[in-house]
Amino acid sequence: MPVLELESGEFLQRFGVPGETVELGLFEEAQGCAIAISEEPFDSKHLGLRIGRMRIARIGDPAQLGRVLMEVGSVARKRGYVQLLSRQEAGNLPLTWALEEAGFRLMDVGVTFERPVPSSSPPGSISLRPCSREELKSSMEEFVHLEWNSRYDRDPFYDRARIDDLRRQWLWNSHDGRADRFLTAAVEGRTAGFITCLLRPDHAEIDLIGTLPGFRQKGVGRSLVEGALHAYGGRSPRMT
Repeated sequence: MPVLELESGEFLQRFGVPGETVELGLFEEAQGCAIAISEEPFDSKHLGLRIGRMRIARIGDPAQLGRVLMEVGSVARKRGYVQLLSRQEAGNLPLTWALEEAGFRLMDVGVTFERPVPSSSPPGSISLRPCSREELKSSMEEFVHLEWNSRYDRDPFYDRARIDDLRRQWLWNSHDGRADRFLTAAVEGRTAGFITCLLRPDHAEIDLIGTLPGFRQKGVGRSLVEGALHAYGGRSPRMT
């Protein structure tokens, strides 16, 4: 049975994808598989490709999922998508195998570390300061060319110059309000590293962190994390 396209409202009513915008809802009735696709506007704009995020709202028959996913890919191509992304739990091997069967490739594996935020903690041995617009502008290229260890670096589909442009915009967005905190570490008056943090409803999150090459093995990274913990003492119960 072919994959049916559902209007966004109908898909959300039938299957629900909490907190998400559905641009393309797909349903394979025979296997009971429901998949939502929404465009990644930031990635699409800066990487010059129409990139979609795929979320599986209902798996249905796992043995048939690979075939259904191939049909979903065909429909997505007709709608102008060049690449689909899907983040799944690492332990769900049948789903991983079905994605591989449909032509998906593993690009990265995310591991989340978490710890409580003490109500009071020392700020760290190296002084931190809010990153000013002038400091970000002068340090931008050094920040951009650090190893970010992200999926952008692992995916051969992306142009290197476009990845750098995306990183520049990400940093500017962080400075201009996306991040709750954008701090830099200073050693002998020179910028040695940076950290950006997001404030979620139930936790604080380290979004980006980096130490410039000339300051590694000097405790800069530790001080950045300690400074972030200090900044969220009394504001958030935990940090990831």
